[in-house]
Amino acid sequence: MGKKGPNVVHRLEKETRDRHFPEYNGGKGSHPRKSTPVTRDRFKLNYDSINWEYTGKSFIKSSN
Repeated sequence: MGKKGPNVVHRLEKETRDRHFPEYNGGKGSHPRKSTPVTRDRFKLNYDSINWEYTGKSFIKSSN
């Protein structure tokens, strides 16, 4: 395997860097996400609203 190039993470915009490399600036890193009964219920509700057979642009059922 070849030699790695220099680290250029510092050149990214702050929002992009924090989204893709959360551990770079002291973010949560690989720690598990916290969930509460409210967030789990919200996930179940939204998960059930997905039409898994639809392969178009959006997977969420539209009320239109």
